[in-house]
Amino acid sequence: MYFNFPGRSEFLDPMLIGIEAGKDELRHGRSISIRLKQGGYQGTWAVILLPEDKKGFEVDGAMADPSRFPQRIRVAAWALHQKAVYGRFVIAHDHSGLLTIREEARSRESSLNPPQARTSVLGSETVTKPVRRDSLLDPSNGMDLSGTIHFERIISAAIRAARPGGLTRSYFEKEGVWEAATRQRFAEITAAVARDKAQAQYEAIELLKVLGNRYKAIWPDTKITYPVFYSVVCQTIDHWGWWARPSPMLYGSSDGEASVIAGVIRDALTLFVSRGDSRNYSLLTKWLHFSFPDTFAIYDGNAARSIQEAMSVLLGGEEKSGLDREQFLADRIGNTNGVGYIGLLNFYRLCWNAARSAGLEGDLKAAARENEELLRSEPRCGDARVSTVDVLDKLLWKANGQATLLGIGKP
Repeated sequence: MYFNFPGRSEFLDPMLIGIEAGKDELRHGRSISIRLKQGGYQGTWAVILLPEDKKGFEVDGAMADPSRFPQRIRVAAWALHQKAVYGRFVIAHDHSGLLTIREEARSRESSLNPPQARTSVLGSETVTKPVRRDSLLDPSNGMDLSGTIHFERIISAAIRAARPGGLTRSYFEKEGVWEAATRQRFAEITAAVARDKAQAQYEAIELLKVLGNRYKAIWPDTKITYPVFYSVVCQTIDHWGWWARPSPMLYGSSDGEASVIAGVIRDALTLFVSRGDSRNYSLLTKWLHFSFPDTFAIYDGNAARSIQEAMSVLLGGEEKSGLDREQFLADRIGNTNGVGYIGLLNFYRLCWNAARSAGLEGDLKAAARENEELLRSEPRCGDARVSTVDVLDKLLWKANGQATLLGIGKP
């Protein structure tokens, strides 16, 4: 089948934004998601876009009534062409308004010009064979014994920092009153949002302001419309049903689960822009972390610098087969379109796999539990959470790129 590009559409701008933000994901064979309003025909179709065809595109397949071909898929094809992204793509749209795009096969016409085959440290969503949860540590994935020991040292440093006298423990002892109260409120608000989003909105927004102030993620010049922020977060989490059922845990997550977690961040940031707000990236990750403390890791500049330093110490000038080192660069992790968030998640996953390999899971969980108990000792804070993700997060934040504090530098 052949379809002309539509002449105009209200969905063109958000699709252009989403495709521009997701070019790197498409380049590496991963899918991107764009959230639109509910409605429209649903379907999944393979489309073929050629640079010389300025008027339309081919669709692989046939249907009895072509007039019922999903209009939003036509617009997506048009947006890809406008962004000079050519080749064969599978585009899917469902009634919830979620549109996904992935490149089905590399073609000579593709304008993305991917480098010679290079897989990320965690593989790709297009891999169909089962991926072992410890595949990060396989020598075939570029992570040998020296790499495992490297991450063991980081986890060990995080555990030490969370014990009495350590950086994390000292922080919670000093800031425990407001940290406990904030984390308690998040436990209550998250449950309230799950019950009734409209009724919980006012309290949730007030808590968002407190979080932004305390964690220095909202400044006088920050462009944010609080109801928009709240609505976008509710919408993206709603799509995966995580208000009603448990979200995936970051530690021990599969490649696909990590990709979904990262996709939530990208979808939300794209929606912020489409609704006239800034990409409040750090604030978004902080809000989602405190709402889902076992699922989302916090992005901030300190953490990104620590991750870059950790990988620089590990790799030096060496190239490891199968290891996409660029995903661990601070500038990439900090890209406000969220495309680098997956690198942040992957670093946490590498640390967790090393902890498991070294038998440190119990110590890590104990460190989280001890600090959680400290905060819960504050009045009316019996539900405040400190997760194992927090233990590593606080070390990365406090270290701010200092290898010695990360446990991998010379004293």
